[in-house]
Amino acid sequence: MIAPRAAAWRRISLLFIAATLVLPGCPSDDDDDGAAPDEADKAERTDTDDAAPDPADGDAAPAEIPADADATAREPVLPEVILPPADPVPKPPAGLPPTPAPAHNPITAEKVALGELLFFDSRLSGEGGMRCADCHDPERGFAGTERRSTTAEGRTNRRHAPSLENVAYAGAWFWDGSADSLEGAIDSHWRGQMAADPAAVAAELDDHPKYRAHFERSFGSAPYPSHIAAALAAYARTIRSGDAPWDRFERGRRGAVDEDAERGFRIFSGRGQCAVCHPPPLYTDRKFHHTGAAGPDSPPDPGRSRATGDPAERGAIRTPSLRGVAHTAPYFHDGSAETLEEAVRVMAGGGRGGRGRDLEPVQLSDDDIAALVGFLESLSPEPEPREPPAVPEP
Repeated sequence: MIAPRAAAWRRISLLFIAATLVLPGCPSDDDDDGAAPDEADKAERTDTDDAAPDPADGDAAPAEIPADADATAREPVLPEVILPPADPVPKPPAGLPPTPAPAHNPITAEKVALGELLFFDSRLSGEGGMRCADCHDPERGFAGTERRSTTAEGRTNRRHAPSLENVAYAGAWFWDGSADSLEGAIDSHWRGQMAADPAAVAAELDDHPKYRAHFERSFGSAPYPSHIAAALAAYARTIRSGDAPWDRFERGRRGAVDEDAERGFRIFSGRGQCAVCHPPPLYTDRKFHHTGAAGPDSPPDPGRSRATGDPAERGAIRTPSLRGVAHTAPYFHDGSAETLEEAVRVMAGGGRGGRGRDLEPVQLSDDDIAALVGFLESLSPEPEPREPPAVPEP
């Protein structure tokens, strides 16, 4: 028989042992460090803000576009707005070959719709005051209206802003061919001409629900600088000039052009020697030539040598396409020819003062010049009215 005092001490001992076994597993109001987290807790504590985009995705940034290492990665989320279906990608107009696009950036309706919005949005520029459309006017064949445009920082460019029509077919971009992809050319101009900080622009677009929805739909992620360039390139590849009166004439519609245009084509492809550098269907050989077309007051231009480092190519300029040329004045890489007739006369004369190393002067009468201009106008379809898209409000 256990004495009462001994029994009491035994009960106290048992309670103490039980407490030491139970307390470590019990949650405390003040400290839960010892608690085993459930799945919800794990989800809340997982830090996904540093997750990088998967480079194996189908639209990974091409090599020539700087990687987005300086941009803060953002976790994709479901769009906050429902977008209307994108319009189908239009087929190439008659007279043009299939539109090329790189494997890493195929043309899709969704990317084209996004790229068009970005093309007309001044938020892409450094100070928010310049759009792509300001230097590439849709009403003027997506070319510059000034002889030489200015940058977002107010500097005058060395060269004229060329037309973007049929830019997909260029093969090498810029007047000197220093960009080997359209995406790379866009990225370069975005940073230079528009004085933009791509990472900052991407972050600003990421804050806008409609843009966030567009990027989710087009790329499956939040905005990144490489995706902005890719969307702009997809849109630019749909800016095409074809199905001109001359195309319809070649398909058998004899009344599509007048006699001047027919005669002009014979000069163009014959004694005028124009087709040597401007062969159909694109009416460009996509090569670089010394034409001597620059105006006397234009700054010296290194031309192709800027890209290759070859002194023999100094001053050589990419041959532009002549499709849509009637709408893209002023002409030449320095914008020194104000009218199409002036441009034809300069080229027929072997460059200004006969300085074109790759041109032979051709004796043409005023009627011949007029006929050539008539043919070039027949390569230019009537511009279709383009309503700029409704850019998302800030």
